Amino acid sequence: MKKYLTGLLCAILFTCSAQAEQVSYQFQGYISELIIYDWSQPLPQFPSSITLPEDTVWYGDAIRGTFSYDRTTPLQANQDNWEPTYSGPAPSLQVAMKFDYRNISYKSTTSDSTIAIWDNDPAMQDAFSFNQANGPWDSGRSVALELSFGNETAVNGNAIPANLSTFDRGLFTLSVGDNAGPSQRGYTIMATVTSIDRISPVPEPETYVMLLAGLGLMAGLSRSRRSRT
Repeated sequence: MKKYLTGLLCAILFTCSAQAEQVSYQFQGYISELIIYDWSQPLPQFPSSITLPEDTVWYGDAIRGTFSYDRTTPLQANQDNWEPTYSGPAPSLQVAMKFDYRNISYKSTTSDSTIAIWDNDPAMQDAFSFNQANGPWDSGRSVALELSFGNETAVNGNAIPANLSTFDRGLFTLSVGDNAGPSQRGYTIMATVTSIDRISPVPEPETYVMLLAGLGLMAGLSRSRRSRT
């Protein structure tokens, strides 16, 4: 019985430690470019503001948000020089973003996400990026983050970086499709990222349950030893 309880406790602790690979960040930035794609026009427009159903976004508006991903997400090597060194689906990616003083926000509702990294690419710096789509490209909303690292030490092989705060340049993009509506337009809102800070993720309820179960097993083993002595 003792061996069984010890093995179960080890399994619980191992599961808890495995979940610690989920890393979370908060970021801030400002709108640096606005683009309107009108399907009836040959060229895009670059206005000072874009009006969405919720509110109007202006050039220079501040944004803030959070994102998290699992560092154990497997990435596959790419052979094409024009593609990332490694990339792969990222079902654990969660993104939330909002505009300061505007009633516009984004929150993940899908697992249609991808993470990509560039490592030792002779044509560019080391880089990290993700993209996520909530709905079809022509009628839904999608986000993307691109970070480059001038020191070329943040990315190492196919390992997803654990620290993104040393980025050299960053760009966050929100794309809005309105092809299903009367305007037949698409909007791209690009924000220069000014800061990224790693934060402690809030544990899932299952994590608390496993920790409490582990503590209960430890207490039971301790009482069992005392009763025998």
